[in-house]
Amino acid sequence: MDDYFKKPEVVVSIESNTLISNEQDKADENEQPEAKRSKFDDDNNSSITAATSIISISSHPRDPCHGPSTAKENVLLGPFQPKLNFPTVNNRHFCLDWYTLYKWLEYSEQLDRAYCFPCRFCYSHGKIDNAFTVHGFNNWRKGTEKLNSHQSYSSHKESFERYTLAVQNYNSNTDVLKLLDHSRSKQSEENRCYLREIVRTVHFLGRQGMACELFKKC
Repeated sequence: MDDYFKKPEVVVSIESNTLISNEQDKADENEQPEAKRSKFDDDNNSSITAATSIISISSHPRDPCHGPSTAKENVLLGPFQPKLNFPTVNNRHFCLDWYTLYKWLEYSEQLDRAYCFPCRFCYSHGKIDNAFTVHGFNNWRKGTEKLNSHQSYSSHKESFERYTLAVQNYNSNTDVLKLLDHSRSKQSEENRCYLREIVRTVHFLGRQGMACELFKKC
């Protein structure tokens, strides 16, 4: 009798253990995809955050990296000359004293390269040195040599004269558009004076009863 009752208990125990183990396996299977998805989402979020941080980095509007055309927009402000700790590459870096020696020199903080502002300003006129207008210069080891060489080019001298003349014309009010506007304003003011005198004269003659005589003479 004892053996009869013991066997069912063993069977029930095995079946219950099997059911429990199966349920745990199913639970593990259900949890694993969620864990994988969570890790995948975390990776995606980190990638998106990194990409956003890179995109959010923007350069100064006057930085030469924006191309030669922007020089004309900032002609009165002149060369972009930020003062900062310039990055060192091969124990060489941009020299701050160059701003004093070369008034036309400007520096791209975004690209770590040197440019010539007058040449960028006159980029559409004739042959211009692309190394100091489009590509930028960063051979700091030969910095002084290359800067002196560029400064001696006839194209640079012509560009510098054009740039200097443009600034002088603006500051001395000899710009053509300003002259036209000034002339137009002057003529308008003179016409107002004439009109005031005519109105004053007509009003006076009207009060004196002499308006008809005036029109007869006209």
